[in-house]
Amino acid sequence: MPLGREDATRIIRFCMAGAGWGTATRDDDVCVVKIVESNVPDGTPDRFEGITFEEALRAAASAGRLKAACLEKQISFMARALPDQAGGELDLIREPDSAAVRAEVRLFPTLVATISALVHETQRERGTSSLYASSKGRLFEREMRRQWEITDGRREELVSLRDSNPAGLPRGLAARLDRTTELVAGLAEQRREVTAASVSASELIARYTRVNADLLGIIDELAGRAVAARAKFPALAWVALLHAKEKTGIERAQLCSAFAWDHFQGDQHAVVAGLIAARQTYLHLFSVAAPSLAREILQRSLSSPIEQAVVDIERVAIEHRDGGFGIDPAVWFDLISRKIDSFGEVETAVRATVAQAVG
Repeated sequence: MPLGREDATRIIRFCMAGAGWGTATRDDDVCVVKIVESNVPDGTPDRFEGITFEEALRAAASAGRLKAACLEKQISFMARALPDQAGGELDLIREPDSAAVRAEVRLFPTLVATISALVHETQRERGTSSLYASSKGRLFEREMRRQWEITDGRREELVSLRDSNPAGLPRGLAARLDRTTELVAGLAEQRREVTAASVSASELIARYTRVNADLLGIIDELAGRAVAARAKFPALAWVALLHAKEKTGIERAQLCSAFAWDHFQGDQHAVVAGLIAARQTYLHLFSVAAPSLAREILQRSLSSPIEQAVVDIERVAIEHRDGGFGIDPAVWFDLISRKIDSFGEVETAVRATVAQAVG
């Protein structure tokens, strides 16, 4: 199914990552993409046209206005998540026809849940470490050290799942799990740099984000090849939710440091704006593909007082490009963490649907 106007606009804002703005519109029979870069003084938009929005977006990428790799990934993700108008999308996906793939299908819900649990803790460790480093050790030392223990426990759970090999884990998948668990172990070895104040908050955020990208990459790969047709959409919804959660986790760490300093550093303002846009894109994809119960739970979460408090603080951050936020970073950490935790109930609902479909 070709991209619609709203989906194309979401992709533009995702790929711009706060470095500008853009919209997708229709002009008679032509699909039009307009992009404004932040560094253009007069705000004049660049215009790109195509028969489809995909064609117009790729024209923008060819002109260097969008990152091609980011664009193609998002188009691919949208294509997998959006249902076919003819209702034939399930016929395009074959049921698993090999022992290795059938093993991955059976293992998918358990493996994704175990990786998700670990990522949840590395996300939280990223946030506590960022706040500790940005405050020069004044804040969150106890919380950070406690978080180390929790993260290590989740890592051991993933190692145990890999070692137990309950469904005949394919060799390639086992090797990738080996690599990612080693990366998480590497984070643990680097913790002394945090307490010695020999690493910056920005580097800490980057380290944890690289590890989480590897972990989520395993899930992306499995969702693409190891999900039965009847589980396709809830599985994609689950993947989208996990990516939305990761973008929120990075935002938590970035704004912890910015609020501790009471100003942005470097391109941090643009990064935060891009993370908020990216989260919205992934939550949109989730809403398209998710089962109704999970959508309802998410909507309740997004209508809560916690959500409104988070939005209010985000607005202060975006509107104060030059700093002077007056926001307590510990208050921000607590609020955004409660928002992230609320995704857990949503994830449980999606997991139940996937498990039932592949069971």
